[in-house]
Amino acid sequence: MAAVNLNNEQVRGDSLGNGVLFRDYSIKTNEIDVHFRELEMRLVELIADHSWAAGNVAWLTSLPILDALSRLSRVSIIVQKEDFLRPDKASQHQLHKAYDKIRGSDRLEWPHINELSTSTDQTMQAIRCVGNLNTEKKPAHPRAHNKFLVLGKYVSLPESDDDGVYKLGRDMVACCVWTGSFNFTYNATRSLENAVVIRQSDVVGAYLAEWGQIAAISEPLDWFQPWVQPEWRIGT
Repeated sequence: MAAVNLNNEQVRGDSLGNGVLFRDYSIKTNEIDVHFRELEMRLVELIADHSWAAGNVAWLTSLPILDALSRLSRVSIIVQKEDFLRPDKASQHQLHKAYDKIRGSDRLEWPHINELSTSTDQTMQAIRCVGNLNTEKKPAHPRAHNKFLVLGKYVSLPESDDDGVYKLGRDMVACCVWTGSFNFTYNATRSLENAVVIRQSDVVGAYLAEWGQIAAISEPLDWFQPWVQPEWRIGT
């Protein structure tokens, strides 16, 4: 059976065949957007409207999303540890080529992880991994299964300014978080998924704090142990 796109399905009609295609009930408000269709395109558009990104997504293989991320000034995304991600896997040459175009950052620029292993190299790769390699291919297996991306901009703001935005520093502002069921993969574009964009400052800050904890136990893509082996620690 050929692969299908569930978004193109319809509610079956009567014997005359008067079916009804799925409607798009996506909606935007001042603080929250909800998306049900064209999620890859919506995310690409949202990324293009920002300057930096940090998040934890289970899988990151969508080339349009990767291309959009490559246009940002700094990115830090933690993905689920998978064998196919290792740089020595020749079959993933195209994926790693796309990863290599994304700008990494200095760990000192981020909250929550800027005080870890302070005497070591502070360079942080744009894409890192965390979790447990499912070597036995079990369907029920612990995973880093989040799908969230915090997006921000650089805005010159006084230190005392209290305007309801989540500030990382004098000019680094977290604007929104994208989350939901949507994996950043081609297959997810053919699935029934949803995404929520939240612009409430305290919620965005909570997601960024959770990203910081996950980043603290992350590893480069050329990992050696199947179970998570954090590269950094508190202190020097």
